[in-house]
Amino acid sequence: MQPEVRSKLGTPTMRETPYDEPEITILSFELADRDMTLSITERRYDGEKEGQVILVELYRGRTGERDY
Repeated sequence: MQPEVRSKLGTPTMRETPYDEPEITILSFELADRDMTLSITERRYDGEKEGQVILVELYRGRTGERDY
């Protein structure tokens, strides 16, 4: 859940919500000393105030610079 993520990782570098999916929140945490980003995607289900983690990604680069 979102409160647990924030208590362990702090404030994200960037927070975004896709225009067509308001129940989705993507939190990005840049690990500057390693040139990596941890991205956590959360989804709020019916009536929930806080989102549940549904996807975690770790990639090289800054927010939005994924190497596929």
